[in-house]
Amino acid sequence: MKNTGRLLILLIFILGIVLRLWKINTPLLEFYPSRQIQTADITRNFIQNDFNLLKPTVSYSGHGYAPFLLEFPGYNFAVAVIYYFFGINEIYGRLASLAGWVISVFLLYKIAFRLSSRTSALIAIFFYTLSPLSVLVSRSFQPDQWMLTLSLASIYFIIKWKEEQKIMLFIISMVCASLVFLLKTQSVIFTIAPISFAILTFNVTRSKFLFIFYTFISFLPVVLWTVFAMIQNRATPETSEFFSLSNYFGLDIFLNPKYYSNIFGFEYNLVLLPIGMTFFILGILTKLSKKQYILYSWLAGIILYFVLFNKLNMTHEYYHLPLLPIASIFIGIALEKILEGLKNVFIPKGILFAIFSVLLFFLMLPPTLAQAYKPIERFSHVTETATAVKKYTNPNDLIIGSMDAGPSLVYYSGRHGWSFEINRENTATNFAFYGVKNMKVKTAQDDLEMLRKQGAVVFASADKTQFLTNTDFARYMYVNYKVLEENDNFIIFKLSSIKN
Repeated sequence: MKNTGRLLILLIFILGIVLRLWKINTPLLEFYPSRQIQTADITRNFIQNDFNLLKPTVSYSGHGYAPFLLEFPGYNFAVAVIYYFFGINEIYGRLASLAGWVISVFLLYKIAFRLSSRTSALIAIFFYTLSPLSVLVSRSFQPDQWMLTLSLASIYFIIKWKEEQKIMLFIISMVCASLVFLLKTQSVIFTIAPISFAILTFNVTRSKFLFIFYTFISFLPVVLWTVFAMIQNRATPETSEFFSLSNYFGLDIFLNPKYYSNIFGFEYNLVLLPIGMTFFILGILTKLSKKQYILYSWLAGIILYFVLFNKLNMTHEYYHLPLLPIASIFIGIALEKILEGLKNVFIPKGILFAIFSVLLFFLMLPPTLAQAYKPIERFSHVTETATAVKKYTNPNDLIIGSMDAGPSLVYYSGRHGWSFEINRENTATNFAFYGVKNMKVKTAQDDLEMLRKQGAVVFASADKTQFLTNTDFARYMYVNYKVLEENDNFIIFKLSSIKN
């Protein structure tokens, strides 16, 4: 059985790696391209600017390298170090996420095995591996996979410490927790919940002291970074609203039916799928042993995380990633119980597991293929447009790049400048939703003129259809500015003197 288990783990790893390596060199225009490119831009700027960990910058917010201090740029900096030795290539960011996924599978298996059994642990990592959201995030250029990996590491080592009572395991868990809190502050909620349970149920006389010591040491780095970033951001109007609570939580969201439909839709279509949701519910309803009670605290932390960060969980699928490990463990527990209940049925357990595996594989393929391995349709001409922009500009020229109000066109053009939202109704809606205050929504025409006076020499839209949706702005551009290049896919306007 042990050898069979090792073989199954190996096969799961191979399948997972193949799914994630396929077309790994695809441009960062699949699955939240603006988020991925923001990360890649900060990473590239470490190399091109002054390689200062405390000064992350972006290229799409004005002249030169604009400060951008939000989450601690540890992931960006680590990939930048790889860039330093091997050259700038986005594939290294993707591979860094893939490495984080490999470690997370090992950690999840260890946690599930300690809390349940080998069978349920195998089922857990198999489901975790095939979840479409896991595939998408673990091949993306963003820190979320490492956030999850470090969270699992801190939970695993605290469980192991509780069993073996070795101080080094406690310290390793504390270090991992401090790193994950730095990487993504939101991870505090769902990581500290199971850790608190493990510590506070360890020893009545020592548990309170250990918990206070653990939380103080692990929270200290993220508190220092947050204070530092808030002070720095006060001087930058574009980023001064970053740490506002209204960006993350809104009480009115709970009265919005779309919140619940979005949450359910993400789980149903991308995270757990129908089969996973079914077994997840069955797993929660299964009676657990005393040593498994930590799973309830972990799940409670996830629920609290969904509540406190309701705006982001409503609008960003990748914010649902923390649910996946705990859900996978409950799925493993439920399915193992079902298999045990069918032991008197003349169908071998292996055949039943094979049926589940095949069904899960074919269920996960459509949503995975829809969002991985190729650019999102409307982003499919970004690199083509960027090549044209390079033809009409000098390396030091400032440009305005329009593609979903994100940085993709500026980034791939290798220029500095500004991202640009053509549809200003979207801007107003986003400001209202995220509670951004004191930000007047200019017309696209007024905004363009302001940026032109600040030095922009070219305006480019990587989606011609998107450009034409704002008929007033499109008419204004055609009347006032010379078209440098135009086709069915993109359009580029001259705003000032450029090279011939």
